[in-house]
Amino acid sequence: LPHLTRNLMERQFQDWSLILRQGPGSFHLQCVDLSGSHGLKMAAIVQLQERAIPFELNGSMTDSTGHILNIYFPFIDVETMLTLLDLAHVYVSSGSACTAGSTTPSHVLAAMFEDEERAKHSVRFSFNEQTTTQEIKYIVAEIHKIYHKFKEES
Repeated sequence: LPHLTRNLMERQFQDWSLILRQGPGSFHLQCVDLSGSHGLKMAAIVQLQERAIPFELNGSMTDSTGHILNIYFPFIDVETMLTLLDLAHVYVSSGSACTAGSTTPSHVLAAMFEDEERAKHSVRFSFNEQTTTQEIKYIVAEIHKIYHKFKEES
């Protein structure tokens, strides 16, 4: 397996991925269908880890809807991230659909983490049946560019 990322190793085969996860004192191999929305979420997370982009997942990978991924990026405020991604034709959000257009940080994230600052650095990605693994690669590549731009400035 060619890539070691924190506690995760992966090998992709078209729309399938073999993932080796490290558990307490053991490893287990998981085969993930990347064509489904849960697989797209996993692909995005793996690729962010491979590129060493600092992030944290807001919520659970298993106890969540398959088409939404909410990520905390500590190195950039959400408004700047949204603007830069928009310029790259990547359309994401900082909150839920019911708060679209609001500049107020997500009340859900603020309640979950008791930290309004975390919400000010979190981006919501929505995937659908037309989202491809190539699009995920493009999104992660754009986030990687943004991360390095801000890393060099600090």
